[in-house]
Amino acid sequence: MDTHGEVHVAAVLSPLGKVLGTESFPATAAGYRRLLVWAGKLGAVRRAGVEGTGTFGAGLSRYLLAQHVEVYEVNRPDRSARLLGKSDPLDAPAAARAVLSGHARARAKSGDGPVHSARMFKLAKDSAVKARTQAINQLKAVLVIADPALRSSCPVWVTVSCSAPARASARSTATTPGAMRRPWPRPPASP
Repeated sequence: MDTHGEVHVAAVLSPLGKVLGTESFPATAAGYRRLLVWAGKLGAVRRAGVEGTGTFGAGLSRYLLAQHVEVYEVNRPDRSARLLGKSDPLDAPAAARAVLSGHARARAKSGDGPVHSARMFKLAKDSAVKARTQAINQLKAVLVIADPALRSSCPVWVTVSCSAPARASARSTATTPGAMRRPWPRPPASP
């Protein structure tokens, strides 16, 4: 299968490598079912080669694994190997040939184990930290050019954290390692 964000192109080969059919299917749950039904009409589906099992082909790979089809990760063809250019109807049979020849040996991951769960939590955490940092930087930029009256009405933790001289003087008077890392109080917890 040659996978993309919206459409996947599938090719079915005979055990001798003859192309029995090539077809496009939407990258949806209904499209995955239609793909497997279509391929099943051309013969028994035991193995599948999928490009991008960790990206565009992740959903398709999980579906095929749940249907007891062996799924192999297929690398995208090298540009030098593409004698006839880039074409989905050519890339899909190439993926199938990689599985049939034994060139594609890496089994696709199921994407549902503890490592995958930990990866999702880390992704969410990293995104939250990045958003927090961006929000703080935006607030600092606004307060730097804000009217002094507005700055004085802000909570202490905002104005102290936005003032480089205040941070420097707080660091020079800090005596404990924790105080040196964070010389201003944490913001109050939201309700």
